[in-house]
Amino acid sequence: MKKAFVLTLAAMLMLSAMVLPALADVVNYTAVTPGNSSVNHTMELTESPYNLDYTITYSFAAGSPTVKSPDGLSAADVITGTPAIASVSYGPDDDFAGAAGHKITKTAAVDWSGVSFKEPGVYYWEITKTADDGGAPLTLSNNSEKTYLFALVTDVNGVLTAAATGLSTTDALSAKADLQDQYPATSVDLSVGKTVTGTQGSKEQYFKYDIQITPAGSATRNYQISGFDDASVVNASPYNSGATQPTSPVSLTGNSTTKITVWLRHGQTFKISDLPYGTSYTVTESANDGYDTPTTVVTGDNTNSTSNDIASGSGETVTDSSLTADTLVQYTNNKDADVPTGVTLESSVAMLGILLALSLLMMAFLPKRKEKVR
Repeated sequence: MKKAFVLTLAAMLMLSAMVLPALADVVNYTAVTPGNSSVNHTMELTESPYNLDYTITYSFAAGSPTVKSPDGLSAADVITGTPAIASVSYGPDDDFAGAAGHKITKTAAVDWSGVSFKEPGVYYWEITKTADDGGAPLTLSNNSEKTYLFALVTDVNGVLTAAATGLSTTDALSAKADLQDQYPATSVDLSVGKTVTGTQGSKEQYFKYDIQITPAGSATRNYQISGFDDASVVNASPYNSGATQPTSPVSLTGNSTTKITVWLRHGQTFKISDLPYGTSYTVTESANDGYDTPTTVVTGDNTNSTSNDIASGSGETVTDSSLTADTLVQYTNNKDADVPTGVTLESSVAMLGILLALSLLMMAFLPKRKEKVR
């Protein structure tokens, strides 16, 4: 009996010797929070006049974060909280024209203070970007290449350490120097043209246009306008009186509506140059007695969608909530007269020609009278 007890005790000691080292490897990690960091955002302008007024804000796509490793764990199991990336702004004070490559880089702070990790691994948040400038869209050049904010958490002798944070991709910790975007359309032109047709349409008559402009952004800028006659010339026309024309340049303040009244005659085109991308406009032609409802053809930005709606061919008024290309709104006014007899001008001319031809034939074949000899 005593011998059996000794054998049992020896077996327990051997088992404890095997188990204790394994137990010594079990670690209850203390969650770790990374130190605050930053990322860079580089904006490149590709067209003159190299002005921009945007605030870029960052958020994270649905489903973020992604746990690349350790396998088998969800983000909710190992991560608490979400990092925050501060916004960056580009405005009139940024000298894109003088910057190398027309590029300017801004630093966005990354706040990790509310985030903690419970396990070593690699974790990703997919970054989404939006631009706020009063309503205009921003073309982000790297939308096809997803960008991620990552955190690398390691085990150093049983202690969690947030070894690195930065920008990368989902496949590997491949370094990305910064977030990069291009703004390919820094300005757009808006033009309004006039065509007069019909047998009674006057090529000398001036037509009145009211143009409502709301430039995108918040800066006050001067915009060049061109393509119309002086007010004195308009007033000298027998068809018009009391007309006024704008003086170039016109000062327009972003996010406020300005109305410009312009008088145009056949063959003229009025243009406002270098408006901010995303500017909204409404053009209205005043009614003119005797003329048909004008037809309008819009070339350039003639999209038709909920966010950028343009009324093309609608008559006196054409509107667009966001200009994204150089645009021409061409008005055509037609005026014809009804001849009471029902005979058109063309047929009357033809009839006169026929009658003249018959008269000449009759004169040619009539016998000549002989003179009497005295």
